[in-house]
Amino acid sequence: MYERINSTDLAETKTLMLNICVRQNRLQNVVLELVRCVAALLILMFCAIASSSLCAQDQKLSEQPTTAPPVEQKSPSPTPAAENFSGEYADKNFLNGQAVFQMSLQQSGDTVSVWFSASYNDGHGAAPEADGAGKVTDKGTVQFKFKDSSKNAGTGRITPAGEGIIVSLKTKHVSDSSCLEFYGQKMRLTRVGKK
Repeated sequence: MYERINSTDLAETKTLMLNICVRQNRLQNVVLELVRCVAALLILMFCAIASSSLCAQDQKLSEQPTTAPPVEQKSPSPTPAAENFSGEYADKNFLNGQAVFQMSLQQSGDTVSVWFSASYNDGHGAAPEADGAGKVTDKGTVQFKFKDSSKNAGTGRITPAGEGIIVSLKTKHVSDSSCLEFYGQKMRLTRVGKK
């Protein structure tokens, strides 16, 4: 019923078992090394994505207009978070689709730096660029003064409107009347880019 196992068979079985254990150990080491490599690749991919995201943010910041005069910092009055106007806004179908009007706002406390430009899509006519500064009022609007690249000057009001703003401009001093067609009342601009 039972076969007798000779010492040669026993030695071969031990050798075979040892080889299996060694190979299993090597396989575990290979799998462990693969897991380490995959983890390193994931870390590198995460770093690359984070780096490209930071580069894109740096580029966007470097594209911000720098013509606005420095704003004197006073003790800011508290403004509700809903009244933060900072951002980029535009009407790409301005003047019945013939022109583009864009505005950039930077808010610190209740002080707002304003920059805007307008131009015809085909490049004809005036293309004013303007900057100025203003304050957030207790009504939740921004009142500001501006001066443009053609030496026109005036005032403006910005009112929040959903995901955009409504801008009204009034010239007080006119040097170049060809810019006036861009300065209207109740112009609706939508937010472009991220908030």
